[in-house]
Amino acid sequence: MAGRRPLPKEIKEAKGTFREDRHKYETVNVPKALTLETPTELNDWGLKLWNVISEDFLRIGLVGRVDAGSLFALCNEFGTYCHADSLIKERGLEIDEDIYTTKGELCGTRKVPNPLLKTRNEAFKNYNSMCSKFGITPVDRVRLSAPKEDKQDDFSEFD
Repeated sequence: MAGRRPLPKEIKEAKGTFREDRHKYETVNVPKALTLETPTELNDWGLKLWNVISEDFLRIGLVGRVDAGSLFALCNEFGTYCHADSLIKERGLEIDEDIYTTKGELCGTRKVPNPLLKTRNEAFKNYNSMCSKFGITPVDRVRLSAPKEDKQDDFSEFD
């Protein structure tokens, strides 16, 4: 059984819990991205989430280009969840399943849970798990604190 994964220095600094004497390793610094290419593979729901999240994360310098794959997976799971949920709302929580005789002849139908329920629930679990890694859930945001933004003009030193 392994212990907890060490938190990166940046997260400890954001939480206000960083101590140099307990920092045992050097964090790999990933260059912050100025832009992220919008993926074309996402459905409409995933794309809307991508646009919101990537814009916010880029603004505060939270993601680098290497994070794009994880961010894509997060948005893809959200898109899958929303798509499955819309189909469930359209078709219902239960669907008719055909019943066949041993000879392969149709002899009736029965109500069964919509198989998309499993797809939707798995996509939500995956999405929710990834949200915590990006600090998206309210509980994770409470644990983080960002440095106050300096409202000073970048060129004020030249006045």
